[in-house]
Amino acid sequence: MLQTRLNQGLHKINLHPTGLCEQCSEIQDCKHFIFKCKTTEELRKEISKWAHSEIRECKYEEVLNKVEVLYALVKFCSKHELII
Repeated sequence: MLQTRLNQGLHKINLHPTGLCEQCSEIQDCKHFIFKCKTTEELRKEISKWAHSEIRECKYEEVLNKVEVLYALVKFCSKHELII
């Protein structure tokens, strides 16, 4: 199974002690990173432009099916030097 470099993915391969987000103390997976994390509010604002609704109301699969959203995600990660 493909793992991300987010803490939950690292935890699954014994490279992170808890898998929790250091900012929010919740499991840090892709859904948390995109929809809930305190550090990605800027990303959600950008995604909301393309989702045509509040990002918290969207389904994960619907959000990631939009090329513009994927571009915003890549741009955000590059800007903040994140590897997910």
